[in-house]
Amino acid sequence: MEPTTLTVGGSFTVSAADCLNEDSTPGDVQVDVFNEHREEPQSFQAPVDDDGTWSLELQSEEADIGLNGVTATCFVSPESDEIVAEYDFVLVTVNATQATPTTDQPPATPPPAPPPAPPIAAPATPQQGEPTFTG
Repeated sequence: MEPTTLTVGGSFTVSAADCLNEDSTPGDVQVDVFNEHREEPQSFQAPVDDDGTWSLELQSEEADIGLNGVTATCFVSPESDEIVAEYDFVLVTVNATQATPTTDQPPATPPPAPPPAPPIAAPATPQQGEPTFTG
């Protein structure tokens, strides 16, 4: 099953194989989604191909936020309780969509440029004569 983490409005696909009766006819797949906030699972029917493979795409909703357990069972027929195959339990996490932040402030302006550096003095030149002191 992919993906196992998504946001509200995203979809995930549940798929498997080996849903064939003893006479090689396709069985009937029921996918159950358990949510930590619901008492009863949501159940969905998945179409089964002639070779016993099946795939079902489900879309997440606001009510699915949190941890969800997904499992599936292949029955002989829609009217039967006889199990042909049971599929592994998989956890899916549905996260809330993140709101786009809005601001009422104008865009930030860059800081002012630093003042220019003072000019560099010319190098000193040697002078001939005796040193003097001034004070």
